[in-house]
Amino acid sequence: MSKDNNFVPNHFHDFFTSFFHRQQLELAAQEIDKLKTETIEAKENHISEVEKVKNTCELDKAEIIKKLTLEHEIELDALREELENSEKVANCEAEVKRLREVLHIKVEF
Repeated sequence: MSKDNNFVPNHFHDFFTSFFHRQQLELAAQEIDKLKTETIEAKENHISEVEKVKNTCELDKAEIIKKLTLEHEIELDALREELENSEKVANCEAEVKRLREVLHIKVEF
C-alpha cells in the first residue's frame, strides 16, 4: 500500500507541474501578443507622426518659398524702377549735352 501512496502524490505532482507550466506558457504567449500589438500600434503612431511632421514641413517650406518669392519680386520691381530712372536720367543728361552742343554751335555763329 505504501507504493500506491507514493504513486498518487507523484501523479498529482506531475499533473500540477504540467498545469502550472501550461499556465505560464499561456501567460507568456498572452504577454507576447500584447507586446506585438503595442509594437504595431507604436509603429503606426510613429508613421502617423512622421507623416504629420512631413506635411507640416512641406507647408512651412511652401510658405517660406512664397515669402521669398514675394520679397524677390519686390526687390526686382525696385531694381527695375531704379534702372528705368537711371535710363531716364541718362537720357536727360544726353539731351542736355545735345542741347548744349546745339546752343554752342549757334552761339559760335
